[in-house]
Amino acid sequence: MKLRIKGNSIRLRVTQKELEQIKSEGIYEEKTVFPNGAVFTYSLVVDETKEPTAEFDGKQLKVKIPSDKAKEWLNNEKEVGIYSDRDVALKIVVEKDFRCLVPRGEDDSDAFPHPKEGIESC
Repeated sequence: MKLRIKGNSIRLRVTQKELEQIKSEGIYEEKTVFPNGAVFTYSLVVDETKEPTAEFDGKQLKVKIPSDKAKEWLNNEKEVGIYSDRDVALKIVVEKDFRCLVPRGEDDSDAFPHPKEGIESC
């Protein structure tokens, strides 16, 4: 799962296998271990919240998505993401991770097929 933070915006991108785990377990978690032994954990959790929310305790970032929106997103190929709907201090975006159209040296073999794959450009 990719995590991008910029200002007051959090974006998570999930692969196909990660999405399957969220479907079956309601959670997906990643950890980053730093050389000094400190661990940063971030997770995506299906919850009974009404809007996407995020919590941070200094070591762990937990993004929660509403179960009703999650169900639609998890089971519909055309649903790309879940977005915070209202004007909040923190923007939250959770999306399916699509393959790059231009190779960038990253392993994206488990990414979702890009909607523009196979379309010839003029």
